Parts: sequence; C-alpha cells; structure tokens
Amino acid sequence: MRQALLLMFLFIAALPAPAGGTRAPLDSSAHRYEGLFFEFRVVPQYEIGPSVVERGEIALLGPGYAFSRIWVVSLLFATGSRVVEPSATRPVNGEFGFGGARLEITYSLAAESPIRPFCSAGAGLYSIINVGGFGYNGNGVHAGAGVGWEPTDFFRSKLGLEYDRMRFYNQIRASGCVFEPFTLNSLGVSLSVSFVPGILP
Repeated sequence: MRQALLLMFLFIAALPAPAGGTRAPLDSSAHRYEGLFFEFRVVPQYEIGPSVVERGEIALLGPGYAFSRIWVVSLLFATGSRVVEPSATRPVNGEFGFGGARLEITYSLAAESPIRPFCSAGAGLYSIINVGGFGYNGNGVHAGAGVGWEPTDFFRSKLGLEYDRMRFYNQIRASGCVFEPFTLNSLGVSLSVSFVPGILP
C-alpha cells in the first residue's frame, strides 16, 4: 500500500501546474510559492509507555494549500501498521492494519530562508483492523515540529518529530470480550517531500 501511495504521488507531481498558484523562477531567492501542492510522508512510530519499542510505520499522502509562506493547511490520508498490546479491555493483540485521515495546519518561521523551522497541529479519524477482521474506530490529535528545506518553489522536504494521541472508542467487529475505550500515545520521526504539480517533465 505504501508503494502504491508513492507511485500516486509521483503521478500527481507530473500533472499540469494549477492555474491558481504563483511560482517564482527556479533561480529565485524569494521562494514564495502560494497555492496547491501534494505531500508524501513516512513516519516510523514508537509507543510512549513502560518501554520504547517500534510500534509500526505509517505513510501519508495528500494535498495541501499554501495560503502564504507562513501558513499551510493539509489533508493527509494515512495507511500503515500498528502493534497493539493485549490487556483486559484490548483482548485482540498483535499487528493491525492502520488507516485514516487527518487535517493538519503548519506554521513556518524564517519566511525568506530556504531552511525553515516549523510547527504543526491537527486532528483526524482512524481505524485499526487485524487479519481476522477485528478492530477499532477512533479519533486523535496531532502535534509536530521540525525543520523544512525549500531550495525552490517547486520542492519541499521536512524532517520532524511528531506526537499522536489516538483514542479508540468503538469496535468494528465484536470479539465477544468486554471492551472499554483505550488510548495510544506515539512519538514518530517523520520525513516528507512535497511537490507542486507540474514539476516533472
């Protein structure tokens, strides 16, 4: 699934540039793109708990809109895997498929520089399902911070630290066990690339 998202991202990058966006020339030092772009992000996640162990990997793809050099809004669709530990209220354990969508707002500093610190916040809806069809629906909040690199108005790359708090409150398929809502708290190191449509030949 992550490979399919990457191929879709490259296809989108080859689409014609949107009429509503404004771009400076490639050799411009202003770097003032405003308009539509698409982002692909990979996030290995680690659960916050008694021990820190790898808990899965999530890939995100979606469109964003730059209202200015400072403010950006993105709608990201997620897919990947998560590991859930068993407990009295989580009788189904092991690796779960993960999916969902998140609306994210990003604020960047140093508008005139190609290297720019940023912070982000968002909220989304998520599901986790195992191979047996058992799973949970829920929602969550997101916070992140890091450094972005924008050598031109056509390309962006970001390295960041992300925190996600997801609350699962509804079983997708009853397992016959007592269920109570539960929360997953995760930290992740994210790497993302963003393209303006039309940059590929």
